[in-house]
Amino acid sequence: YIRDFFITLFFAGLGMQMPAPTLGCVGKAMLVALVVLAVRWLCIFLVVVGFGGSRRLAAVSTINLSQVSEFALVMCSLGMKYHHIGDDTLTIMIWAFVVLMV
Repeated sequence: YIRDFFITLFFAGLGMQMPAPTLGCVGKAMLVALVVLAVRWLCIFLVVVGFGGSRRLAAVSTINLSQVSEFALVMCSLGMKYHHIGDDTLTIMIWAFVVLMV
């Protein structure tokens, strides 16, 4: 399918942008991933339970939505292109994306 072709191109391009990891960048990416997980668990889980959903439904919804989106990577790439952010920020976002994708 054409969609799968473009998804493959996206991840191949992402892999080509990914520099060799340093311990500092991976540590910061883990911190970003933990913050994303904590915020999503607080927001989504509480909203679903607050509206009467079961705890299982809230947990499954939260797990499925706990990720950094591809849009964030595109925005970071544009920010790096226009020198609004540094190379390390894009590296941290890429590694956080990889960690949360699994």
